[in-house]
Formats: sequence, C-alpha cells, structure tokens
Amino acid sequence: MIEHMFDRLAEALRLVQEEFEASRTGPTSLSDAELAERVEASQRVVNAASAVQVQRMAQYAAREDVRHEDGTLGQQDRPLGHVSEFASGVVGPALGLSPAAADTKVGVAARLASVMAPTLRVMAAGELDEWRATVLTRELLDAGPDTIAAVQDVVLPGAGGRTAAQIRVHARRALSRLEPEALVERVRRSREERGLWRRPGEPGVSEWLAVLPNETSAACWAAVDELARRYRADGDARTLDQARADAMADLVLGNATVRTTVTFALPAVPAMASAQTALGRSVAGATAAAGGAAGVAPAAGPVTAPADGAAGLYDVSGLPLPVDTLPVVEVPGVGEVPGEVVRQIAGAFGTRALLALCDWQSGTLASETCEAYRPPPWLERLVKSRDGTCRFFGCTVAASRCDVDHVVSHPRGPTDVANLMCLCRHHHRLKQQDRWRVSMTPDGVVTWTTPVGDQFTTWPVDHLGVRDLAS
Repeated sequence: MIEHMFDRLAEALRLVQEEFEASRTGPTSLSDAELAERVEASQRVVNAASAVQVQRMAQYAAREDVRHEDGTLGQQDRPLGHVSEFASGVVGPALGLSPAAADTKVGVAARLASVMAPTLRVMAAGELDEWRATVLTRELLDAGPDTIAAVQDVVLPGAGGRTAAQIRVHARRALSRLEPEALVERVRRSREERGLWRRPGEPGVSEWLAVLPNETSAACWAAVDELARRYRADGDARTLDQARADAMADLVLGNATVRTTVTFALPAVPAMASAQTALGRSVAGATAAAGGAAGVAPAAGPVTAPADGAAGLYDVSGLPLPVDTLPVVEVPGVGEVPGEVVRQIAGAFGTRALLALCDWQSGTLASETCEAYRPPPWLERLVKSRDGTCRFFGCTVAASRCDVDHVVSHPRGPTDVANLMCLCRHHHRLKQQDRWRVSMTPDGVVTWTTPVGDQFTTWPVDHLGVRDLAS
C-alpha cells in the first residue's frame, strides 16, 4: 500500500516534469488565452499537491511515540488536530524551514486537517493555495468549532477569486457577527504581541519592523506622512518614501511636531425618525436632522460641516463618539480597533478625528460632482478614502500613493466619485493599453476585462461590513 502511494506521487511528479520540458521545447504557437489557461492549471496542481502535503503532515503530527508496560516502544495515532511535541523537528529540516517556521507550518496543517477540513477540501480541488488557507486558519484561532464551521460556509464560496487580504477582511467581518468575543480576544492577543525590531539591511542602512496597536499605527503613520508631505511641498527633492523615513526620525528625535488626521467608520443607524438614512443619496442633506450627522446619534455638541467641503467626512474632534455598544470599530485602511479605545484617538499625538459617513447599503463613501477635470482636494481625499488602495486586483499600493483617474475619460465622463478611481502608476499605464477594458458602477464596483477576455472585479473599502452581511 505504501509503495503504491509513493508510486502515485512519483508518477504525478514525472507528469509535471514532462510538462515542464514540453513548456521549454514545445511549440510557441499558443495563444495568449491558452498560455493563461496553463498558468491557472499549473496553480491548481500546486494547490492540490499542497493539500496532500498538509494532510500527511497533520497525520504525522498526530502520531506519538509511547512506551508500553513491558518497556517496548510503540506509536499511537491521536485524532487529527493533535500536534506532538517534536513533529516540527522532523518537518523543519525536511522542508528547509527554521524551527519557528516549522512549528507554524505544522500547527496550521493540524488545524486544516481537523476543524478547517472544508478549507482543505477546497485546496485539494485546486481552488485555494496554501497561503490563503493559512490566512483563514489564523483568523479563526480563537473561535469555537460551530463558529469556525459557519465562517468557512461564508468565506469559502468564491474564495479562490479573492486575495489573502480580502479573505482576511471577509473572515473578520463574519467572525464579528457570529462570535464577536472571539474577534475581541484575537485583537487583545495581537495587541499584546506588539514589538519593535531592527535588523541589518543593505550596506549602510538598517531595517525596522514595528507591530503596533491599530490606533497607534494610524496616528503615527498620519504624523509621519503629514510631515513628509510638508517636506515635499517645500520643494524637497526627496521621494515620498525617503521623506517619510526622515520624518519618522525627526519625530522620534523631537526635531518636529505635527497635527494629524485619523478617519473612523461607524455603522450608520438612524439618529431619529426625521434623519435620512440613505447616505449614498444625500449625505449633506441628511446632516440637517438635529444638526448632526445622518445616521449617527447626536454628540454632546453639533458635528461640524463636512471637513474641507468633503461630503461624508465630518470633524468630530473632541466630541464623544457613539461607540459604547461596538466591541470593534474599523479605522479605514488600517484595521480593527477596540471600541473602548476609539475615544482616546482624537487626543493621541494631537490627532484630528474625522467621522466617515458611508452608504448604509454598500459601506462605501459618497460625494457630489465637480465640473473641472482635476478633482478638488476634498474629492480626491474622498476617492482615496473610498478605495483604500489601487483598484487593480490584488494591488496593495496605498491610495495615498495612487493617481486619481477618470474611468471614462473627461469630458465624456464627469469628475465625480462614480467616475474616479485610484490606480498606481503601473496599473494606470496598464489601463491605457488598447486591449484592456474597465468599467465602474455608481457605488464604486470596478470590473476589468483582460486582453484574453477574462474578467475580475474589485470593490471599494466596505467601511461598515454590510457587503459581507449581504453575501
């Protein structure tokens, strides 16, 4: 039986090796679509092979050496999910992994083969790679068995077409609804693991790695970015990344001070019967109700008019935010923050606090139309807040570093939030290539069509989590 198993794996390896040789020496007359199909098919093989490795690794980890009463040494197979103390000691050298990496890989394999079995089956079908399966597994470390099963039911359909970051967000949103205390525990444990590390980099420089609570990270990044952009506005020749590095050093050493801005997104609920809740249709008009922001309970004082004229962004600095019943609040583009610490953010590092009002049905920001070709600063900031990153599939370039591009070129297309999207410089150039097509719906859903006819979709940041709720 064992020999038969090895024969099958050896045969699978031989077939893949033959395909590799054919790819090197075979005909070069394949069309673009055929080449793309082979890329996807190869990934499915990799995914399925990874599932086999995970299953066997979990089985090995579940096996313990035991000494019988007569003194002889034997073995006992425990249920899948059990990890013997020294399993990673065999796996690590065999796979060329460090002890820490081997411990992680074995632990993830044990969970995938037990409580995450549906995810492993999707891997075995070739639809999900090991990294994205690992991301989902890690997000559910503190959840109970019923919740783990329910989250997989929500996340796995269509997971093959999502990036790891999208799967992470989808899982957290589902977890926050099904077992919010598990998400709170995950946030608590992650925050306790904060740290700052330094390691050698290229000759003459060092690399820093920081793990910070989200609210601290948001405030620190806002301070660094604000100072760096001030340097650039003064005509400095440094790149923005270089200016940020110098700005961080200046702030740490006390050579500069700034006032920064952090934006929050809160679930919108009607403040009173007369308040309009269709935020996407009329954000500005809705604020007339009780002198407050639409869908948000009035604070101790009136919420100010939209910051810098930006419909949907309201300055709430110094005002108590309605977060008492929310265990976790999202800082757009940053991540989850415990509700009890949100009130403290406005005072951190002299931070200015903005409240992002979102369409209650899609979770996206909304705005109005501008007649000019170049969007005014408030509209540009709004589009960047809505998109979060470049709107090409899987691109993680921050919106702050992207161009704000017309989907339908101006003047055929208007300068408004429904016709503007963020693209990094590379994907901006890609969009302009003859055989690429792109369209966007009024609520910011972008569909791309590749030169080989494939289509994929990207969504704006769902600041409220309502899109996942509807899925």
